Amino acid sequence: MRQLITTIVLLVVAGGLGTWIYFFERGPAPEGKLLLRVDPEQIEKLELHNLKDKKTVVVQRFGKASWRIVSPINAPADKDTIQSIIDRVKQVKIDLTLEDATLHKKEFGFKNPEAAIVVHTKDGRRYKIVLAKKTPDTLYAYAYREDKRKPVVIDSMLLDDALKSLDDLRDKKVTRFNKDKVTKLVLKHPDETIVCVRSGEERWKLTAPIKMDADKTTVEDLLDKLSNLEAQKYINDNPKKKDLRKYALLHPSFTVEVWLEGRSKPVRLQVGTKSSEDTTRYYARSTAGRSVFLIDETSLKDIKKRTNDLRSKKLLVFDTGKIERIKLHYDNKRIEIHRKRAKDEEETQWFMTKPVRMRADKWRVDDLLWAIHDLEADEFIDAPKALSEYGLDKPQVKVELYEEKRKKPLILTVGKMATEDSVYAKAGDAKVVCRVRKGILDDLKKDVNDLRNLNIVRFKRDDAEEITIEWRTKGKKPRTKKVRIVRRGKDAWRVVEPKRKDAKKNTMENILWELEQVRADKWVTAKAPDEKYGFDKPQLKAIVKVKGKGTITLTIGKSDEKGENVYLRSSEVEGVYLKSDYILDNLKRNAAELIK
Repeated sequence: MRQLITTIVLLVVAGGLGTWIYFFERGPAPEGKLLLRVDPEQIEKLELHNLKDKKTVVVQRFGKASWRIVSPINAPADKDTIQSIIDRVKQVKIDLTLEDATLHKKEFGFKNPEAAIVVHTKDGRRYKIVLAKKTPDTLYAYAYREDKRKPVVIDSMLLDDALKSLDDLRDKKVTRFNKDKVTKLVLKHPDETIVCVRSGEERWKLTAPIKMDADKTTVEDLLDKLSNLEAQKYINDNPKKKDLRKYALLHPSFTVEVWLEGRSKPVRLQVGTKSSEDTTRYYARSTAGRSVFLIDETSLKDIKKRTNDLRSKKLLVFDTGKIERIKLHYDNKRIEIHRKRAKDEEETQWFMTKPVRMRADKWRVDDLLWAIHDLEADEFIDAPKALSEYGLDKPQVKVELYEEKRKKPLILTVGKMATEDSVYAKAGDAKVVCRVRKGILDDLKKDVNDLRNLNIVRFKRDDAEEITIEWRTKGKKPRTKKVRIVRRGKDAWRVVEPKRKDAKKNTMENILWELEQVRADKWVTAKAPDEKYGFDKPQLKAIVKVKGKGTITLTIGKSDEKGENVYLRSSEVEGVYLKSDYILDNLKRNAAELIK
């Protein structure tokens, strides 16, 4: 049928006998000729007539892209489905033009057409396409325009569109709202009512039946599922009171209300009893209309949440990047840390102000914050006894977090052991006591040495102007070797000692990688004699001349007792540190490469 042939051969099956019928056409349709030329934006109404079942659905445009079914009911239409039909109307091409005589041949179905589509435009024009029946291969259909009555062959999908049912055409979404405008969520069960309110842009709080933080992800996932909930089948578009009683919608088993900014009434979904015909679906209706419809049990489970589903398992909800100050209290110790911000976030640092003043280790402070941020309750005790029962009147640990733009600190207290692997804890003035993992004690009980800065060398590699490395070789007669390298361009370096030559780019990148950010694994002591840790006879010394900063010296002393780590000292910070000996091996190997 797709080729423009001069003869149509149709196989018509009638009375159990196959008959070949030949009809000569008037000639092929001009290439690309459309059945109907109309601007889709000008279409304001469609009538879809199912002539077989004697049913008609009329849809009308409201606004630029909104459509409603106006007959036989008044309800929102599915925008995508209507747009698909409009696109088909505007694009349907005439594949073949038939003899006028075919209009009177019963084999083509024109005497008893199956469907019709009537198109109304904004300028008052009306076009009717009559659709007879499909060709034997079902890929095409016989049709004509009422105003021209020229029988043609077109794509059968337009016939499928005209035969769509009311349920095919109506909007299946049962609630419509902007999730960003939601201010309150209410879930009504027979035995409890849950109220959840938005608190700022990033937080939700439960206000009933308990007061505490709600889990943001769970609340927003519920709203997302609710906003996309679809009716699986429409049951009754004009239910009476007796019908609502039958569906258990006079006294729903579950109701969800979504309150929106600037609206005095909520978007509401009510759920009744389970369908006796399909036990995986429930009767429901919403404020979108009067209709009763069925929703899937699985979809219902996504929104039918209880208090424990919605409550935040986290004891404290905060943004780690917005914490400005931390106070730790335990074992009669008090540690206070402040954040010092810089324009470049990479340069932002933490400083200990109590009990001593020194730079704190950014990684370890961040680890501390994330341990608190991620702490979740294993169990909630909603009606706790006296705090002394849980060791929370005199807690093992107390943490205060000061978040920017928040007047009062966030407080976490950790009490006595609850079980072999858990402890009691409480957030601020919350009336709920929680049971949490006991490992939180190790996470929080950090002393000064645990939190002190471990970044002992730090510079930007592009600022390095000159590097000198001296090291001792191993063996019976150890010798001292030295290499000095000077920058000659952005990525160009030249060895100037012991002999002059260009330095290999990869080798220099390896050296810079080791030196630009040296982070120790452990702090050892503040001061000690050089000979105790091998700094009198170091295994390696690296001196880096940094643009605008002077020189930085890293000294690697002897190995520890296990022989797996080496002692380090830096001109940038005070003290002796310990680090895996890979830094020594890597610097020696790459320095040796430069003097080969």
